[in-house]
Amino acid sequence: MGRTPWYDQPKETLHVALFSYLQELESRQIYRERETVYNLGQYEDREVMGIAPGMYLRPRSVADRSRRSLGITSALVDTAANHITQTKPIGMALTEGGNAMQQIRAKGINRFIEGAFYRLGVHNHMRRAGLDQCWDGTGVVYVDRDGKNPIVERVFPREMIIDESMSEFTEPFEMTRRKYLPKYKLKALFKKFSKQIDDAKPAKLYGVGQTKADVDLVPVYTTWRLPVDEDTPGKKAIIIEGATLQLEDYKRSYFPFVFMRWRWAPGGFWGVGIPSLVGRIQQEVDRTYRHYSKAVGLAVPKMLLSREADINTEQLNNEMGSGIWYSGVPPQWLQGQMLPPEIIQYLQFNIGQMYQLAGISEMAAGMKKPAGLNSGEAQRVYNDTQANRFASPSQQYDEAAVEISKRLIDVAKDITDEFGEYEVQSHTTKGFYRVKFSEIYPDEDECVIKLWPTNFLSKSPPDQIAQVDDLIKMGLLNTKQAKKLIQFPDLEGVLQDENAAEELVGKVIEEIVENDNYIAPDPTMDPESIRSVQNARNRYKTQGLPQYKLDMLDDWLAQAALMWPPPPAPMAGLGMPAGLPAPAPQMGAPPALAPG
Repeated sequence: MGRTPWYDQPKETLHVALFSYLQELESRQIYRERETVYNLGQYEDREVMGIAPGMYLRPRSVADRSRRSLGITSALVDTAANHITQTKPIGMALTEGGNAMQQIRAKGINRFIEGAFYRLGVHNHMRRAGLDQCWDGTGVVYVDRDGKNPIVERVFPREMIIDESMSEFTEPFEMTRRKYLPKYKLKALFKKFSKQIDDAKPAKLYGVGQTKADVDLVPVYTTWRLPVDEDTPGKKAIIIEGATLQLEDYKRSYFPFVFMRWRWAPGGFWGVGIPSLVGRIQQEVDRTYRHYSKAVGLAVPKMLLSREADINTEQLNNEMGSGIWYSGVPPQWLQGQMLPPEIIQYLQFNIGQMYQLAGISEMAAGMKKPAGLNSGEAQRVYNDTQANRFASPSQQYDEAAVEISKRLIDVAKDITDEFGEYEVQSHTTKGFYRVKFSEIYPDEDECVIKLWPTNFLSKSPPDQIAQVDDLIKMGLLNTKQAKKLIQFPDLEGVLQDENAAEELVGKVIEEIVENDNYIAPDPTMDPESIRSVQNARNRYKTQGLPQYKLDMLDDWLAQAALMWPPPPAPMAGLGMPAGLPAPAPQMGAPPALAPG
C-alpha cells in the first residue's frame, strides 16, 4: 500500500508528511530553480549564484557586479515590460438586462473596485509581476485577506512550488508558497507553537556570515488543495519542519493567486520568458563580443623603427606637436586591423535576431522612430504593428486585472460576512466617495466583471488628440464629449470650469437616483440641463427605476420648467425673427394619394 496523502493526515502528524513531500518535490524540480537563476542573470546582466537567502542579494565579488555582455536581453525585457504595463487595466461590473437598481448597484461595485485598487496599490504590484512575466515567463499576484484586512502583493516566481507532473496538460489542484520569516514574527502569529518555532532548523544562508538575525530565519510553507466537490472541501495548511501551525478547510474553487505569462508552453504550468527565447543567441553574442573586446586591446598602433636609423627614443611620446630627431630611415606607424568586417556583421546579425525573436524593434528599444515616419497617422499605424507582437502577453496582463477585481469582491464578501462591514474610499472626477460593501453586496450571478477599456486611447498626447479628432470627424463624439476625453493635467485644469455645468447636472441626477437626495434646480445652472435630466428620466423609466425616484425627477423637471420657460411660439402673420432658420415645410400626402 502507498503512503497516506498529507491532506488525509491528522493535524498532529500532517507536517511530517507534507514537509517530506515538498522536499522531494523541490529536489525533483531543481531545474526550475536553475532556469530562474539563468533568466535572472541574463536580465540583470551579472552572475547570479542562486536565489536562496544570501545568494541573490550578495555577489561573491565586485567582479560579479560588472557587466558581462552588451545587455541586449535587459533592453528587450525592459522594453516589453514598459509596453505591457503602461496602462492601468481594471475590472468593471456589468449587468445583462438588469433593472435600474441593479445597474446602480453595479456602479457602486465599480467604485468599490477602483477604491480597492487605489487603497491596496494593485497596479504597483501588477507592474512588478508584469516584469516577472517578461524575464521569468510567469508573473504572480497574491490576493487574499488577513482577518479583516485584504492583501494584494506580488509573489516572486520561485516562492511557488507546483507539482508539474499533476499539471502537465491541465490546471493543478495543489499549490504551495514558501516564504522565509523571522522566528519572532512567527511566534507573534502562532503563539501556541513558540517552542516548536524556537526549535525549528534555521534556513541555510549562502555567502553571508551566520548572525543572530540570520539564524532566526525559518522557511514557512503554505499549501492549498482545491475542493473535490461541494461535499468534500479542500485544505489549507501552514507548516514548518517541526509543526503544523494552521489547518483549515478551503472552500474556494480557485487558488488565491493570479498568473500572467509571456508565452504559454505547449505543456506544463510555467510560461516561457524572453531570456529563454533568446538565450542561445545571447550566448553567441557574448562570445563574439568577448573576442571583439580582446581584438580592440591587441590592435593598438605600433611604431616600426629601423635598426640602421639613429633615432632618439627619448623623444617618443604622445604629446601633440612633438618632433623626433632621426638620421637615415624615418620611423613608420603600423595600424593593424582589429577584426574582419564579417565578424562585425555576424555580431550585428545575431543582435538583430534577438530583437526579432522577442518581437521588439531596435528602434522601439531605443525610443526612436523610423526615418520618414512623420505623419501622425503613419506613426499610429507603426505603433499598432509593434503592439500586435505584444497582443498575447498584454491580454494576459489585462485579464489578470479582471481576475484580481473578482477576487477582491470575494474577499470583501468574506470580510462583510464575518465582521459586518468593509469600506473603501473611491475617487472620481466628482470627488471622493465612501463605499460600504454591505450597501452594494452583489447577489450571485447578478453581474459580470469585464475589462474596462482603459487603453482605448493612446497615452501619447499628440496621438490621443489625433484619435479624438478622428472620432469627432466620424460623428461619434461632439465637442463637449471630446473635451471630457482629454486627460492631460495641463488641459484638465483649463477644461474643468468649462465642463462644470455638465458635471453639476450629473451630480443632481446621481444624488436623486442613487441617494434619494433631491437637489433643486438653481438659476445659475445651464438651461440645457433640462434636456439631460429628461433623457436620464426616460432611460431610467425603461430600466424599472422605482416610481418614487421617477417622481423626484419629475418634480425637478417641473420646477426647472418654471425657472426656464420654453420660448414663445411665433405669432401667425409675423415673420420669423432675423437670423433664425425658416421652419421645415409640412409634408402632405403623397401625390398618388392626394384627394382629387
